[in-house]
Amino acid sequence: AITRLAAAWLGDHASVDGLAEHIGERAGGNPFFVEEAVTSLAETGYLRGTQAAYRQIRTIEELPIPDTVHALIAARIDRLPPAHKAWLHAAAVIGADFDPALLREVAEDGDDPATALVELEAAGFLRSEADGTRLRFLQPLMREVAYDTQLEARRARMHARLAQALERECGANPVQRSARSIAEHWTLAGNWAQAGRWNLHAAMWFAARDARITAAQLPRALEHLDRASPS
Repeated sequence: AITRLAAAWLGDHASVDGLAEHIGERAGGNPFFVEEAVTSLAETGYLRGTQAAYRQIRTIEELPIPDTVHALIAARIDRLPPAHKAWLHAAAVIGADFDPALLREVAEDGDDPATALVELEAAGFLRSEADGTRLRFLQPLMREVAYDTQLEARRARMHARLAQALERECGANPVQRSARSIAEHWTLAGNWAQAGRWNLHAAMWFAARDARITAAQLPRALEHLDRASPS
């Protein structure tokens, strides 16, 4: 089945004869590996064309692709133009789906992300939601790799900027549903005082709505506020 999937992705041009079998052997039963492997071969100049209509234009003596999907995605991200990679990293900090307007609040690059987002969508990293107002990572693993391959200090700075942007959206009333998300971003930013404060706001908001969430937020608030206090 995996070999047939690879053949469907490649097409039936004579130049790709046998390639589907090689990809199928490396895939280890993972269909997502097939998609990423074919995309990688196209991006690195071994294949030319489009899905189901590829031609091999360079000799492949050994498949020049990593053995895991995680490594394949990481290699694809590394090949992106620096600005595109920066916007993808910022999107990964926001979450699996996101409002593009938040990107400029979060990213360290202040340029307009519109062109990069269109190209990231065309490259198969993102897709538009049905209403056109939000974008989503095409696969959860893509977001995970884009997040994990960043420097921790850079991620923390973006989490802090995102928390501040979400705070501004709350206005004068911090006791809102988004308080839990704000607390999470302050936690990932390493700002324990702010994280504890927003854990308390979240506990208050969910008190009459979901006792389970309130019960989880209160000990987190105490833990974070304790970490923020001088020893």
